[in-house]
Amino acid sequence: MNRLVAFTAITLMALSSCSFDDSVRDGSGVCGDGTQHATEACDDGNRVNDDACTNSCALARCGDGIARSGLGVGEEGYEACDDGNEVDADQCTTDCVVATCGDGIVRADLSEGTAGFERCDDANEDDADACRNDCQIARCGDGMRRLDLEPGDEGAEACDDGNDLETDWCLTACVRPICGDGFVGPGEGCDDANNDPEDGCYHCQAIPCGDGVLDEGEGCDDGNISNQDQCLNNCVQARCGDGFIAPGEGCDDANNDDTDDCVGCRPSTCGDGVVQEPEACDDGNDSNTDGCLNTCARARMGDGYVHEGVEACDDGNLDDSDDCTPDGELARCGDGYVRRGLDPEDLGYEGCDDGNDDQTDACLNDCQLASCGDGHVLEGIEACDDGGEGGCLEDCSGRSLGTAVQIAAGAQSTCRLLRNGTLECWGSNIRGQLADGTTENRNRPTPVRSLTQVTKIGFADSKACALRTNGELYCWGGNFYGGLGDGTTQNRSTPGLVRGLNNVIDFDVGRVGCAIENDRSLHCWGENAHGEVGDGTGINRLLPVPILVGEEVLMVRAGIQMTCALLVDRSVRCWGRGIIGDGTPEVSNFGILSPRTVANLSDVIDLNLSQGTYHTCALLSDRTARCWGRNRYGEVGDGTQTVRLVPVPVSGLDSIRQIDVGSQHTCALLMNGEVRCWGRNEFWPRLGFQTDDAFVLTTDRGPTLGGFREISMGDMHVCGLHNNGGTYCWGRNIAGSVGDGTFEDRVEPVLIP
Repeated sequence: MNRLVAFTAITLMALSSCSFDDSVRDGSGVCGDGTQHATEACDDGNRVNDDACTNSCALARCGDGIARSGLGVGEEGYEACDDGNEVDADQCTTDCVVATCGDGIVRADLSEGTAGFERCDDANEDDADACRNDCQIARCGDGMRRLDLEPGDEGAEACDDGNDLETDWCLTACVRPICGDGFVGPGEGCDDANNDPEDGCYHCQAIPCGDGVLDEGEGCDDGNISNQDQCLNNCVQARCGDGFIAPGEGCDDANNDDTDDCVGCRPSTCGDGVVQEPEACDDGNDSNTDGCLNTCARARMGDGYVHEGVEACDDGNLDDSDDCTPDGELARCGDGYVRRGLDPEDLGYEGCDDGNDDQTDACLNDCQLASCGDGHVLEGIEACDDGGEGGCLEDCSGRSLGTAVQIAAGAQSTCRLLRNGTLECWGSNIRGQLADGTTENRNRPTPVRSLTQVTKIGFADSKACALRTNGELYCWGGNFYGGLGDGTTQNRSTPGLVRGLNNVIDFDVGRVGCAIENDRSLHCWGENAHGEVGDGTGINRLLPVPILVGEEVLMVRAGIQMTCALLVDRSVRCWGRGIIGDGTPEVSNFGILSPRTVANLSDVIDLNLSQGTYHTCALLSDRTARCWGRNRYGEVGDGTQTVRLVPVPVSGLDSIRQIDVGSQHTCALLMNGEVRCWGRNEFWPRLGFQTDDAFVLTTDRGPTLGGFREISMGDMHVCGLHNNGGTYCWGRNIAGSVGDGTFEDRVEPVLIP
């Protein structure tokens, strides 16, 4: 039976109130009566919530969200603030101290420009290091020279005068001025940033020019004032681009602009390689297949010339219905243009072309109009279309009964496996667990189009896995701590291959994923904070690692923080956080890092672990069941609310075909198809029958509808496959998890289309 992780933070809702609650009782008194009872940490008999004892009879502590009053600074327990979170970088630290610049914690709750915004906070008073005393990053130009770096280090400053002047003793780059830096500093007559002695500035001093004497640093000196000869008045040899028309030049406009009418000191023309008005381009060649035509006009779609590398065709028109599109592409199905002039039997004929890959709209990817029987569900029109394989009604208005072969429920989502090896899923899709490539919730079955040849489906919380006929395992949805086994922690909205596995024959998914290969070896991966992977460490595993090396494993079941395996000798081993079943109490902080044998069990044929608050059930070969673990709501099924450290018989039931475990409730499917449920029932109708009871201890009640052959339990809903071929669900309908096209809670089972 597939396992579901059932995030049960919802169960804490009953405890989540900071107001005084007169209904909290321990059997002999109430919270607030001034007498401390067994379930109370304190009771001061008042309604003051911000003293040493809160109105919920818990001792006040930093981080409870209530700022203590009545204490002075320095007194034990004094709090300047208390925002009730574990964030150390907001306005109230986790020590209940108001955040200030210089406390060593960079605030992350403010935007730049807001009072108190910090880019850094090094908790010292040194204003010459990387973080200034106003909690801003040190930078060149802030007026404070950095003293924590050596010359040559990135960010080192020789000076910092905090101004934009380039003519004083500190440049804007925070370096001292030197001759040759291009800035005229104190004591320099000039500074042209080069060592050319012919440009009039040499060693930062001006050179006399025009005296007819060739001095050091002059390229020439003809002693005249003419700029039309080979020696200009600045004692530099004449050249093209100096702005003076020298012998051999037709023009000289003293610029490097190749778009005006003087280029290379020659008047420009079309074809000379220089763009000038009114030319749009000029590449200086005779080709009409590049980006510039011989008329100096830019190539464009529809000019009748095929622009090489850009256009596949160009027929000189912008007709979008012939064999060359206005985009310069050869017409093809999927380009968004409907070809005309062809008969339906002609190659390339298109009845439509919407230019997308959506197979659920009115135009299919082969450019034919959608119709019932084409194998694609037309959204909003058809409820089902399997291409005539028999799984859908002839008018595509719904699915035929008997097409589902397996059902698997997650926390608020469900998937079913169809006879043709494909999947349909519905419900919450916040982390992509419906595998439709989106994160949109669905309140009716939606096909998983990217996966075929599936033999088994597993669902837990917000992730799912599917085994294919070739032995490959694919997973998708929430990827906390590497639970998808793809080597990452990124959520997936489409199936991804679990890496490092070969010839998988069985699997289960919870907070961790586990797979059995064809040699009966076990491999697990995912969150391991409490030892639930079972490799003897507390290290999260992004890829599968071997577990129970040397043992042959028949079955594996993964729960919220605990994992169990059924061995070939029909004994059970469990590990992780929770009540293992070997007689030892629950380990609250860490967990059991390596597998332990469960007591009082033999001849086990099936297992199921809670996806909520840690209870476990086993089905024996005599078709009776034994359960153990937490039992606050009677979920163990022995008629009590006593925690069970070892397996105990489920009372009043035999001839059990399947047993499935929810967050704080349990259901058994009997051989006659009837369903019996027990455990917690408040807040939602998860047990499937009308009752006002908060919890049910007996195992003699279930949904009115019988005849089931398989069931699967989510956090607050249940789904089952009926002997009539139909799929039925009931319970809380959060995000459409029931799948009947509504969001209404269902006390009794309803047929899913």
